[in-house]
Amino acid sequence: MALQPSLSPFILSGTRDSPHTLEFFYCFVCVHSARSANTLNTIIKPLLESKYGGKVKVVFRPQVQPWWPSSSISHEASLAVAKVAPNAWYNYAIALFANRTSFTDVP
Repeated sequence: MALQPSLSPFILSGTRDSPHTLEFFYCFVCVHSARSANTLNTIIKPLLESKYGGKVKVVFRPQVQPWWPSSSISHEASLAVAKVAPNAWYNYAIALFANRTSFTDVP
């Protein structure tokens, strides 16, 4: 799927021209997304960068889950950071996952 240029901070590894693409759809509030993003950050991304160089592009796709009211707010904040400080976006996303329990809604 094409990624518009303004969303280039969501390319976590590889380049726009990499021949292969892995896309990960994450919600900043979801516990399963947080676990998967941690695995992506600590295992998958470093492995792809070391073993496949620029052949695989990893794309982070923010996915709002509407049953979590704070999901839309955290994603809007993420998009604002991506627009204002694209180089800081990924660190911001990781911080959102690390602190998700402080803004996760109570069942």
